[in-house]
Amino acid sequence: MNYATDVRAAWLFPSLRKGNYWQPIFRDFSQRFETIVYAGLWPGFSPGLEDTFAVEVVGNTQLGQDYSARVANASIKIIFPLLKFRPQIIFTSGFSIWTIVALSLKPVAGWRVAILYDGSSPSIDFRNSWARLLLRRFLARIADGFCANSGAAKDYLIDVLHAPPAKVFGNTYLVPDVTALVPAHQVAAPVAAPVTTESKIVTFLFVGELIPRKGMRQLLQACALLNRSADCQYRLL
Repeated sequence: MNYATDVRAAWLFPSLRKGNYWQPIFRDFSQRFETIVYAGLWPGFSPGLEDTFAVEVVGNTQLGQDYSARVANASIKIIFPLLKFRPQIIFTSGFSIWTIVALSLKPVAGWRVAILYDGSSPSIDFRNSWARLLLRRFLARIADGFCANSGAAKDYLIDVLHAPPAKVFGNTYLVPDVTALVPAHQVAAPVAAPVTTESKIVTFLFVGELIPRKGMRQLLQACALLNRSADCQYRLL
């Protein structure tokens, strides 16, 4: 393949589980630059995007049941394929073990590292963990740039981690692509919500996987509290 430049780029994702929305980005990026996507969990190509970019699976990332795990258990073996490929630029997802590896090898390998930070919430920001914040602030000092998917993520990088504002770019990149998402999953038939004329009934909507780290326990606990109140009528979809 003839590339627009001779730049070699690596994308580091300890997990691409449920990450099909990234695949159109990888495809388009690979048309201009020599690109390898490294993943610890790889779900396979979305229909229609088969073999449109290079993927190497490294190890087998173990994810916790919630976001409280200290670090996703990604394989340290990522060192060897990176040194073999020797990219000029590395895009890495968040502050994972692979981000630490890429930044640690930066003085020797001479590559540049840009950190992608998807969003900001108490469960992933670890603002109450001084050790975690010190590590992230150190990594933020030596990273070459950041791309924040939201305003909250940008504020966290600048205000909490003290990343230089000139290095933080706010750009919404997690935009679902219909061609990547819809064909890859079976779409369930819609379930009609109960029709009621009671204006006092409040409807809560949950959208996400029914797994612990999406907050199902907290949601059910909140419903239990509401059930104790005779004045609160609600339904949960």
